[in-house]
Amino acid sequence: MTPPVAELEREDLVLFINAASTCSGQSEFYGDAGSERVTLAFLHDYVFGNYRRLYALTLAAGINHYNQLMVIERLLAAGAPDDVTERREENRLITGALRELPPQRVYRLFASLRRARVNNRRTRGVVRAWLGRRDLAFDALKYRGSLRSVSRHTHQALPEEVHSFLVEGAQSRKVWSEPLLDTFRRARFDQRALYDLPFTVAEGLAAGQGIDRKQFLTRIAPKMTQGERARLARHIDQQGATTEAIDFSRMPLTKLATLVLSRPIAEREPLRAPLAGAAQKLARRGLPLPKRVCAVLDRSYSSRAGAQKRNRTLAVTLAISQLLAAAADDYHAFWTGARDHDHGKDELTLRPRGQTNLASPLLAALRLEPDLVVLVTDGFENDPPGAAGEVVRLFREHIDPATETPKTAFVHLSPTFDAESFMPRPLGAAVPTVGIRDASELALKLGFARFAAGHTELDELQSWLLTRADRWLRDAETPAAQGAST
Repeated sequence: MTPPVAELEREDLVLFINAASTCSGQSEFYGDAGSERVTLAFLHDYVFGNYRRLYALTLAAGINHYNQLMVIERLLAAGAPDDVTERREENRLITGALRELPPQRVYRLFASLRRARVNNRRTRGVVRAWLGRRDLAFDALKYRGSLRSVSRHTHQALPEEVHSFLVEGAQSRKVWSEPLLDTFRRARFDQRALYDLPFTVAEGLAAGQGIDRKQFLTRIAPKMTQGERARLARHIDQQGATTEAIDFSRMPLTKLATLVLSRPIAEREPLRAPLAGAAQKLARRGLPLPKRVCAVLDRSYSSRAGAQKRNRTLAVTLAISQLLAAAADDYHAFWTGARDHDHGKDELTLRPRGQTNLASPLLAALRLEPDLVVLVTDGFENDPPGAAGEVVRLFREHIDPATETPKTAFVHLSPTFDAESFMPRPLGAAVPTVGIRDASELALKLGFARFAAGHTELDELQSWLLTRADRWLRDAETPAAQGAST
């Protein structure tokens, strides 16, 4: 039997990983950003203070970017551990996480460390290593203030031209040997040079020079990244410019689902094939599933999420359904609010609507005798409250009572954080709840569900974290991954 102390430690870690997978410090449909941030700060302080090594290992456990930054900030502020092995392990985890994080987030982390007056030897080494992998001429243009601030705070020596550009400005020289910096200098008086700059840099110059927005977006399209093209796709359409340059086949599944839901239903059809293709591409990576899978999917009004991440909950739910359809041999989707719980409903017509009635589609799913039931919902069940958890409990007690190898397994995936529960809001004790932020993490989260179910020991969770961290670091350190992060 698991000792009480070890059981408490396991529960603490599961609670933290679930919270750190979903909470982003932003408002939810049923919660405000302030409550989230207070709750999350407490959880970070508690886990860091009691389980420092495991706290660092959670960087590889699928937690979101917001929480990765909080973990790194606390580790750097506290200084390096005394134990050499733990110090090296932490350094690798921090370096691996920073390598995968978007640069604007990393610069915000460095700014936070500056405000907190954290400037120990370890922090300076981490900053120096990260900047050493960057194209500093590009950063001098796109993140000028951030680069100047972090270099001053940590006393980092920059290339001579980059330093001059940051301190003296673009017009301090007639010619820059660094091509990108010279292009920026010329773009201030030559519109042709403007279209050789990165989109976010050129956008500000174009606005300042009064260039027509439609003309600018059309000509700058070849310089835009796929993410920039996707974010601006709707605006480009409205202004009459072309969107043919957008390669939807390269977009991640969840981002594609978000784009689908952002458009009027009448304009979604062109995204059907790219959405299915992204799901197939992700499914080919491997997603261990039993033969028959049913999903109970929440499209109630609360799935529109908060104002800061509109439709995010529904987008993750749609992406998960598309991925399960691509990966499972026999898959059936049951959406809330669907007439007769029609699992053949066209998912491209989805929009948030109605109450959260999970029990009815769950009963419909159980009639098919599935091997796995995946419930994707924010957990705020209100039609009637608590019914889905009771259905599962009664099903376990009277129809499928096996504890070791039940015929039907259940898992609740939630993209939403509930500050009152200190984690994603659960459906009940009979259903393990796992936080998820992106459909690409589905395999990881289904594997993590056994820890949330409470059927494992602390040692097994620790072993899983170590194995996951080792694999994650190996992947991050491959040449392909390093090239993608620059």
